[in-house]
Amino acid sequence: MSIVILYLRILIDFIALCVFFAFREQFKIDGNSGNSSVNYEMVILMLLCIESMFLLLSMHDFFCMYLVIELQSIGFYILAASKRYSRLSSEAGLKYFL
Repeated sequence: MSIVILYLRILIDFIALCVFFAFREQFKIDGNSGNSSVNYEMVILMLLCIESMFLLLSMHDFFCMYLVIELQSIGFYILAASKRYSRLSSEAGLKYFL
């Protein structure tokens, strides 16, 4: 592994940590009993997108790069349409899909 790929992985880790810290309130769901729980689906989808970024850094041929980009786009598509009852989220998911 080259030193450039290592630095890029560290940069992606740092940016992901900043995003998780900045949007930690968005990951919480208000339950009926007043307690808030963590929305694990969004966290797992974001980790899937981050992992596909790592895979994209280590690919050497175009076919594998294409597959990793498609894997990443599926995660981003689901994240764009993740708020089920929001009109704007549904519209964003549909526009991203088309």
